[in-house]
Amino acid sequence: MRPLRCVSTPAADTDAEELAEFYAEQSGEELVTRFFLALERASEFIRQNPETGAPRQINHPRLQGLRSWPVPGFEDIRLYYLLADARTVRIVRILHGRRDLARIFEEQG
Repeated sequence: MRPLRCVSTPAADTDAEELAEFYAEQSGEELVTRFFLALERASEFIRQNPETGAPRQINHPRLQGLRSWPVPGFEDIRLYYLLADARTVRIVRILHGRRDLARIFEEQG
């Protein structure tokens, strides 16, 4: 099977930017660079292995089939994604795993 393409939602892009700002404030640009490289590795992995991520039970019809995968080196941060179609993985959000995911995804709809 050919690897899928991977796309991010605007919400996922915003999540990544906010996390990068937090890491910059905490530890500087080196950590931000490591974070973005780790995001690329995680995205590439799920692009090639889309069914590997842990399934998530979210009570929203548009989020059926939601899965998550940890960002390497930042394991508390997870990519939440869907198989959008036969050729595309869509990264829906990039969030800390201890956040109230049900509320976040319900509000996002």
